[in-house]
Amino acid sequence: MKPLIQLRRRSVALAAFALLTASGAGAQTIAWGTSSMGGLSYLVGAASAGVLGKHIKTVKFTAMVSSGSTENVRRIEGGEFQCGQPTADTAYVAFNGTREFKEPNKKLRFVANQWISPENVIVPRDSPIKTLADLKGKRITSTPGWGATIFAPALLEAAGLKKGDYEMIVLSGADGAASFRDGRVDAGMWAYGVPTATVSELAGAKNGIRFIPIDKTAEDAIKAKFPYWFVSKIPKGAYPGVTEDVPSMANNNVLLCSADVSDDVVYNMTKVMYQQAAEIKLSVPAAEALGTPAMAANPVIPMHPGAIRFYREIGLVK
Repeated sequence: MKPLIQLRRRSVALAAFALLTASGAGAQTIAWGTSSMGGLSYLVGAASAGVLGKHIKTVKFTAMVSSGSTENVRRIEGGEFQCGQPTADTAYVAFNGTREFKEPNKKLRFVANQWISPENVIVPRDSPIKTLADLKGKRITSTPGWGATIFAPALLEAAGLKKGDYEMIVLSGADGAASFRDGRVDAGMWAYGVPTATVSELAGAKNGIRFIPIDKTAEDAIKAKFPYWFVSKIPKGAYPGVTEDVPSMANNNVLLCSADVSDDVVYNMTKVMYQQAAEIKLSVPAAEALGTPAMAANPVIPMHPGAIRFYREIGLVK
């Protein structure tokens, strides 16, 4: 428990450091949408803002708390955020104006892959629930936006459940975890990277946790509907009580910036995040794609010209 708590504190401190080191007169501001305070997206954003602020003195980077992917892309398009961290799936449908997005969000530009988010389906350790289908008639919590409206219903539909077969209780990550811990819900469905403090705290609590695996039938149904999802795993040992790998659907988490952010700023951001990735990973080891070729792989929407310039210099794009 202590390392994760320290990780969170260090990340928050890095975000504060970013504000101090990059807040000179005339500095450009980059508001960077993340997630709720306990989420991995917030930790990655805060750590990245700290490192970027240290190395780019002319820009003020601020990690912004948000409800997650859907809010981040909407606020980039609306000009309230300059950058943000959604899932690749959300980036794709937002740019193309499908699913929950009624119009294309054409200002969105890909900058980097950052980490993989397995879809966490969690029940108390002694729960009789063994499969996704067993969630019929149960109370389930997920986060506002993408979690409760897309990810959780998609997994449940793939298992043969439709809306009305379960009760979806939409809560922030912190409030959902509290409801899970207190027994007010039967399951939690969260798109969190591994490890994340929220899940670690639940795993260490009295009731413990158990992950519900994805089965082959549900996997095939998900892949047919969501081409940017893929099979990953919750690795054994990731949390207390997890003694074997648990297969899970997953999604890349990506960094997007607005097309309105200058090429030079995005070039410098991409360069620092690639070259100083080890510094970011000191706080958030889960940001595994940073500093590797995976950072530029398979962009789901057009790449920002500033990112293209850097990746071309190091041979990752032609």
